[in-house]
Amino acid sequence: MPAVKRVEAGESPEDVIRTLAFSRPHIYEWFAAYRGGGIQALRVKAIPGRPAKLSSDAMRFDNAMGVSTPDQQADCTSNAILTIIWILERHTK
Repeated sequence: MPAVKRVEAGESPEDVIRTLAFSRPHIYEWFAAYRGGGIQALRVKAIPGRPAKLSSDAMRFDNAMGVSTPDQQADCTSNAILTIIWILERHTK
């Protein structure tokens, strides 16, 4: 996560959360997770829930037709957030 890498590189956590508009506890939680498990600890995790009723072939067809499952929607949201963070970091330097 770029925010954690900025803190690791010596930037103040307060400056990072101010520029990225995060709450203070988040950056410390992320940094603790990073120190405990590396970058893998910061990766988006699967959302628990009921297994899909569609077969994998049916899901592939639905996805090709533009239908998203809730898990895919969550992944898209997470990816969008990471993309926004990435863009903000490049424009705030």
